[in-house]
Amino acid sequence: MKGQIDSSVLYNSPGKTFSISRRYVYPTLTTNNHEKGAIMKNLAMVWAASDVDYRGDGALYAAAYYSENQELPDMGIPANNNFSLWIKAMFAWYESDPTHVDLSTVTVPDIIALDADVRTWARIVGMGWLIEVEGYAALTNDIQS
Repeated sequence: MKGQIDSSVLYNSPGKTFSISRRYVYPTLTTNNHEKGAIMKNLAMVWAASDVDYRGDGALYAAAYYSENQELPDMGIPANNNFSLWIKAMFAWYESDPTHVDLSTVTVPDIIALDADVRTWARIVGMGWLIEVEGYAALTNDIQS
């Protein structure tokens, strides 16, 4: 049995004959939680506003990345979708210039105006923010058509 009842949470036990119950405690939200939430909300809007061909290039990159990295050490599982890899690249862009890049407010026109290296997947890989995969240099569709 698993689920919630009153102020308790039931979850699976190692054996199949019983469940474990604990008191439900909602975690305390910190400033960091709110900052990361604002960043992810904004990045989701930027992703949705990006060009379909750009996202298609991301899908091609993600497929190649996944197929070329099946044997990662320590039971690592490679990302298999373009959005997760793009998020990784966006945070790498931020880390490269934290004084000028604000992921909680950046927009597609800002990326174009700054001629940011996240404009194409080929440039993202060229900067070393994502690992090289076969054929990455052909992924040159811009984030905005």
